[in-house]
Amino acid sequence: MRIQFGRSNVSILFNKIFLFSALLSMAFLCTQCSTLDVSNIRFSKQKNYFEYKINNNCYIALRNDSMLLVDSTNYAAFISTFSNYKHSYQIKGLDENNQFLHFSDFQLASIYGIVQNALQTKDYAMALSGINVLRFGYNDIDYFSDCLFLEASAYENLGMIDTARFIYHEFLITSSKKYSNRFHGYKYSDTNDTDFVAERNYAMAFCNSIHIPLELTETKPLKPQFYFGSFQPGYMYNNEDDDNSKPRKSISQIYVTKNVVNQYALAFQYYIFKNGFALNPFFETSGTISSFGLALSVQVYKSSSNRFALQFSPFVTYDLIESMKDKDSTYTIINGFPNVGAKVSGSMYLVPKVSIGAYYRYYYYNEKNKFALPKTPFTFWSTNEYDVSAYINVMKHLTFKAGIKNNDWVVGIFASGVELSWSILKRGFVLRTCLF
Repeated sequence: MRIQFGRSNVSILFNKIFLFSALLSMAFLCTQCSTLDVSNIRFSKQKNYFEYKINNNCYIALRNDSMLLVDSTNYAAFISTFSNYKHSYQIKGLDENNQFLHFSDFQLASIYGIVQNALQTKDYAMALSGINVLRFGYNDIDYFSDCLFLEASAYENLGMIDTARFIYHEFLITSSKKYSNRFHGYKYSDTNDTDFVAERNYAMAFCNSIHIPLELTETKPLKPQFYFGSFQPGYMYNNEDDDNSKPRKSISQIYVTKNVVNQYALAFQYYIFKNGFALNPFFETSGTISSFGLALSVQVYKSSSNRFALQFSPFVTYDLIESMKDKDSTYTIINGFPNVGAKVSGSMYLVPKVSIGAYYRYYYYNEKNKFALPKTPFTFWSTNEYDVSAYINVMKHLTFKAGIKNNDWVVGIFASGVELSWSILKRGFVLRTCLF
């Protein structure tokens, strides 16, 4: 659209954005040390240790100052220490911190897969060697995976029963999950902890000189995954971004964006997704223009390792225009501008964390095919847009990007569908939010 609107109060919007960012930073710091509510502590009979309720879907294993799991043998001492701290408890270290992404994540998952395969093929020397490499690459691997169980299993099969019993015991008092969060793509592979519980039961029986069969569900061998941030070109929502213990089926967002005439606007989006399809209704308003839209996203292709993805998204929009002005006068009208189009996007990871992403968004009413608004001298159109950029995943909700957008160099950040970048030639901010 080539229309000049009255100035919005941009400084107020940026102050709100800054305040919101500051509050988020404070909230993140506060989560590192929090006051625990004793009523949220529960004993898990299946796992035989105490857990703390984070929300309705998420419990994390409690640990004492020595990072050992809190069970019936040390619970009284834990509560006593906890009371001495005036109910202030160090959250950091209780659960695995996997917000920041590492290039070594892919390698860790690869080696874990090698260990799994070595145990299945009875190459126990290879399995033990791989576990040592895992510990060298990630010091906390024993706390947040079942590597101790795998190690004990290897020694058991080698006939070293006393060594196996000692390591099984270490597994029982140390390990709180089967898969490390750094094994991307496997956060929900054991959602109900069935395999992990089976491993704990077996280890407990073995330590008591009782032999029971180890019953694990049939799972495919762990395959390393390339991590992707939610709504990067070609990709849909990444369930690994959830802090819950169960994957979500829908999300909603309220945010500040720029509308079709580059005016700041307040917007809302709802996103429902399942089995490679997503429905995305959205609404935004700047006071002078209110936009309604609906997009249907289809995951055309995504490789099993998440290395390459392609997405197609047809959409329809309707802009309700209330007022506008040209060089000479202001028009107060209520009229609408409909449009339809489609977006094609794709990404390819060059190495873990670094990908090249591209998209093209086409509108039926574009610069070559304009929409004449009835009873006004104005014509409307939406600018077709293309973007080819490099994306560097730094943490789960933060990605650096740099590339070309509509014949201009841009550099900035991308977070769960929100892009804030700087246009180098036009010398201005680009603020885009798109979940399709």
